[in-house]
Amino acid sequence: MSNQTYYGQHLVLRINCIEKQDRLNDETYLGEFLKLLVKSIGMRILAGPLTGHETGDKMHTGCSALILLYESHAAIHT
Repeated sequence: MSNQTYYGQHLVLRINCIEKQDRLNDETYLGEFLKLLVKSIGMRILAGPLTGHETGDKMHTGCSALILLYESHAAIHT
């Protein structure tokens, strides 16, 4: 029998074959996507979204978006 404490469920998504790949580098779109996602699963937004974009070499280019939730947080990294 485990002595681990249960802190709730986690949802991890790995999304492939994205039709509109240009949106992966659109900070505004990613922020709106996260707001829609967390509201659709019944979570409550405390703050955000906060977004950022890095332009570097191929391995260091992309966007991140973060929303603080009353329950936890939601993030996306491209």
